[in-house]
Amino acid sequence: MFKGLSDVFVIMYIDSKEAELIQLLVKRVLTEIRKTPVGLAAYTVGLDSRVEVMMRLLDVRSKGIRVVGIHGMGGVGKTTLAKALFNRLVGCFECHSFISNVREISAEHEGLVSLQNRLIGSLSSNTMSVNELNTGISAIKAIAYEKRVLIVLDDVDNVNQLNALVGSRQWFYEGSRIIVTTRDKEALPSHLVNELYEVRELHFSQALQLFSYHALRREKPTDTFLTLSEQIVSLTSGLPLALEVFGSYLFERRRIEEWRDALQKLKQIRPRNLQDVLKISYDALDEQEKCIFLDIACLFVTMNMRREDAIDILKGCGFDVKDMGRQIVTEENVVDPGMRSRLWDRDEILNVFKYDKGTRSIQGIVLDFESMKRPVKDPSGDRISWDNFRRAPTFTSAVTYLKERYKTYLETKAEKKRQVTICSKPLRAMVNLRLLQINYLNLEGRFKFLPAELKWLQWKGCPLNSLPSDFPLANLPSLIFHAAK
Repeated sequence: MFKGLSDVFVIMYIDSKEAELIQLLVKRVLTEIRKTPVGLAAYTVGLDSRVEVMMRLLDVRSKGIRVVGIHGMGGVGKTTLAKALFNRLVGCFECHSFISNVREISAEHEGLVSLQNRLIGSLSSNTMSVNELNTGISAIKAIAYEKRVLIVLDDVDNVNQLNALVGSRQWFYEGSRIIVTTRDKEALPSHLVNELYEVRELHFSQALQLFSYHALRREKPTDTFLTLSEQIVSLTSGLPLALEVFGSYLFERRRIEEWRDALQKLKQIRPRNLQDVLKISYDALDEQEKCIFLDIACLFVTMNMRREDAIDILKGCGFDVKDMGRQIVTEENVVDPGMRSRLWDRDEILNVFKYDKGTRSIQGIVLDFESMKRPVKDPSGDRISWDNFRRAPTFTSAVTYLKERYKTYLETKAEKKRQVTICSKPLRAMVNLRLLQINYLNLEGRFKFLPAELKWLQWKGCPLNSLPSDFPLANLPSLIFHAAK
C-alpha cells in the first residue's frame, strides 16, 4: 500500500495533469470504500419483492423529505429489509447512517445522547461529542440541513427516540430519506412519518423454502422429510428468524426420530412465541455450553466485548443471543434478582449491594458507569485568573480568581456527588461469582470478600492508587485494571 502511495507522489511531481487524474481517482476510491454495505443473511426468501415495494415508497428521485416506517412483529424480517434497502441506496447519498439497536441503547444511562453521537459521527467528520440532548439536536440539525442524507433507525420503540434523532422533516435537506423500523406502529407519529409499510409473515411456500435451506441446504425438502418439514413450518407462523434458527437446529440431525421429537416440542409452544422457539435450540446444549451461552447473552453483550475476544465462544451459537438468554436468566427468579445467576440491570445490581442480597446463585455481574464520566475540566480558567492576580493584584483580579476557585470547588463537589459507591460486604455471600465488572465506581470495605472463584475482574476508572494488602491477586487469573485519571 505504501509503495503505491509513493508511486502516486512521483507521478504527481512529474506530470501535473496525471496528478490531477490520480487525485480524482483516489478520491473516488475512498468515497466508494466509505459506502461499505451492512451485512445481510447469506440466504433470504421473499426479500426482493419487499425491497421493490419500499423503493417505490421511498422514491429517491423525487424531491422533498420522506420518512418511511417499517413495522411488524419481532423476527418477521424488518431489520433484514432495512439492511437490504440501505445497501441498495447507500451510493445515492452524500452522507448516510445505519443505527442498530435503538431500543436497547436508549435504555442505557444517557442512551439518547449516545445515539445522537453515533448519528453525528456517521454523518460528519466532527469528532466532538455532545453531552446534552438539546445540544445533540442542534448538532444534527446543522449537519442534516445542508446535506442530502440517508438514515436508518433500527428497532425503535418510543417516540422520544425519534424526537432526539430525527424530530422533524424540517430538519433535513431536500431529497433526504429516513427509514425507521419498529414492532410498535404507535411509535411512528404521523407528523413525522409520511409512509408506512407492514412486514408480514412469509407465505407457506416461501417459509418452506427458507426452512429447507437451513435444515437441509436445498430449496425443497426431500420426500423423506417433506411431511415433517411442512408440519414444522406451519407451527412457526412464517417468522423468518424462527425458521432460520429451527432449521439450523435440525441441520445436523438426520434421523426421522430426531425431527419428530423436535416437532413435538414445537407443538407445545404458544403460537408466534419466538423466544420459546429459540429456546429449543438452547435446551439442546450441554450444561457447559449453556453456561457459556448465558455468559455471552447476559454479560459479554452488555460489556461490548471486542469481537476477537469473544469469537471462540460465539462459534456455533446461531441464536438471537441477548433476548433469549436474558429471558432464561430472569425466569430463574422473577421476584428476587439476587437469586439469579447473572446480573446486568444497573438498578437491580445496586439494590443487591445496598440491601446485602448477594447469594451463592450469582455467577456474573456487569456494572459500568463509564457514561457518567465528565470531560476533564480545562484548568486554564484557574491558571489564567491566578496569573492575572499575581501580575496585577487588584480588587477586580482577586474577585475573578475567587470566582474561578469557587466554580472549581462546586464542580468538584458535584463530581463527587455523582460518584457511585458500593460496599464489598455483599460479595462475601457470592461464593460462585466468576465474572465481575465494576467500571467507574468506588468499592468500599474489605477486599478479602472478593470470592475465591472469581476468574475475571474488570475495574476501569479504579480510584485506588495501589492495591490493598488484602486484595486476592494470587487467586485472580484475569484482571483488567485502569486507574482513574
